[in-house]
Amino acid sequence: MVSDAEILTALLIDLPVWGANCSKISSILKKNYGFSEKSCIFLDKLACPLPEMFVNKSKELIEIAILEREKYLQTAARLILDYELCFWDTIYKHSIN
Repeated sequence: MVSDAEILTALLIDLPVWGANCSKISSILKKNYGFSEKSCIFLDKLACPLPEMFVNKSKELIEIAILEREKYLQTAARLILDYELCFWDTIYKHSIN
């Protein structure tokens, strides 16, 4: 069973990466393809930083779990980043065909 700490670790590691990628795509769509602010609002909302309270509370829970579940936390973080890379690679692959 996946622990709350593993889920939080994955989210804290990946959401900033996801947000940065969404921000880049939004910027490119607006600059190069004439998309409006309104048409990119979904991407722009995902590009916002995580709320500080969420980050701090998550870190507290992770610190408690890290002594017993460090390997699982590392695996959760690695897996979510690998899944995200697969997602973006698939988007790229289908954009060039």
